[in-house]
Amino acid sequence: MGTAERRQREKDWRRNEIVLAAEKIFFAKGFENTTIEDIASVAELSKGTIYLYFDSKEQLHGAVVMRGVEILSGMFHEAFEGADTGLEKTKAIGAAYMRFFREQEDYFDALLRYEFHEVEKIGKHDPMLILIDALKIGIEDGSVRQDIDPVKMAILLWGQTTGVVQNNHRKCKAITDAFDIDCDEIIEYYMEQVKRMLAADVPSGGGGAGSEDV
Repeated sequence: MGTAERRQREKDWRRNEIVLAAEKIFFAKGFENTTIEDIASVAELSKGTIYLYFDSKEQLHGAVVMRGVEILSGMFHEAFEGADTGLEKTKAIGAAYMRFFREQEDYFDALLRYEFHEVEKIGKHDPMLILIDALKIGIEDGSVRQDIDPVKMAILLWGQTTGVVQNNHRKCKAITDAFDIDCDEIIEYYMEQVKRMLAADVPSGGGGAGSEDV
């Protein structure tokens, strides 16, 4: 290994250590209550060294968010590849998003907070692109309605699902107490309604292509 390559590896290792330290503090204290001094202390580095790698706390937060994006993207890819039709892929992606919230709640919160300019390039890791591809495949294979715009629908589904997940999480006890409904039932009902909204040739009275579990 040459000197230049060794130095680059050392820089990459140091950068990763800084991101891990930032992640620990962000998750424990929240973005607003975290300072660069906090991160430097956990990383056992000087504040000046932190600034050699990151221009701001926002940029550091973007790096943490990117770790979450990569996890979510991996879960979406697994869901995408494990289903057959476009409709099945879309539903599987929705289930993966719900699982991401339950298993990676800190990353979920970080994703909600970040501004798009904080992450310079998501590129191939963008989970939204996977959802759009699933909808496009569904339109092509006939499992998803032909009149749907896959990009617009993906944006709507992302926003709707995020809202349902947040509301269900924050108000679960109140919902259960008031209506005697298990919160998981709400999620399942929502997912079924999304499937029915997307599915091609679903008779209004039920049954048909969209009424069977996928």
